[in-house]
Amino acid sequence: MTMKRNFMRVAGLLAISGLLGACTSAPAKFQTGPDAETTFDGLVRVDNTVLSKVWARPDTELTEYTKVLPVVTGVQFRPAKKVYASSARRTNQENFPLSDAEKERFEIAVKETFQEEFAKSEKFELTDQPGDDVLLIRVEILDVASNLPPDAPGQTLYVRTIGEAGLVLEVFDSKGKQILLRAADRRAFTFPGDQIRMTSRGLTASQVKNGLRGWARVLVKGLDSIKE
Repeated sequence: MTMKRNFMRVAGLLAISGLLGACTSAPAKFQTGPDAETTFDGLVRVDNTVLSKVWARPDTELTEYTKVLPVVTGVQFRPAKKVYASSARRTNQENFPLSDAEKERFEIAVKETFQEEFAKSEKFELTDQPGDDVLLIRVEILDVASNLPPDAPGQTLYVRTIGEAGLVLEVFDSKGKQILLRAADRRAFTFPGDQIRMTSRGLTASQVKNGLRGWARVLVKGLDSIKE
C-alpha cells in the first residue's frame, strides 16, 4: 500500500508536469541526484516541459483534490516610452505604452480567461472558497509588452506579434497553504499560423485571450489527467 501511495504521489505531479511537456520529445521527469535543482521551498525541477521552467513537490498526492480556486494575484506592465502616432512607425521602438483603459481591459481578460478555462475542467469543480479538497491556483502575469504603436489616421499596420508577457503559475493546497507546483513561462501573442496580418489596437483582444487561454488549458488538462 505504501509503495502504491508513493507511486500515486509522484504520478500525480508528473501528470501535470507531463501535460506541460506533452509537446516535447521526451517524457517529463523529476531531476535526481546531488545536482538536482531544488527551490528554497522544497520543489524539485522537472525536465522536458513545454513551459520554460517547472518545479514540483515529489511527495504530494493530488487525487484527493476535487475543486480548484484560481486567483489572479497581479498583472505587471513593462514601462514604455511615450511616442506620438505620427512618428511611431519611424522609430526602432518595440514596446509601446498602453493606456489605463487598455491595461484595465487586459487585466479583465486575464481574470475572465482563467475563470472560463478552469470552469471547463471535466474532473474538478470551480469554487471561490478554500477547503481540504481545494487546489489554489495562483496566476501572475509579468512584464506585459505591447508591440503595437498608436493608431495614426491613414496608416495601415501589419504585424506578426502584437505583444508578449511572462507567466508565473503556482499550485497550492488551499487549506494548508503548502506549495505543490510552480511554473514560469513567456510567450508572444501571435496570429494563428504565425502569420503577418493587418491589425489595429482595437482588434487585438481576441489574440491576447488566445495566448492566455493556451496557458490555462495546459494546466486544466494536466489536472484532469490525474483523475483518469
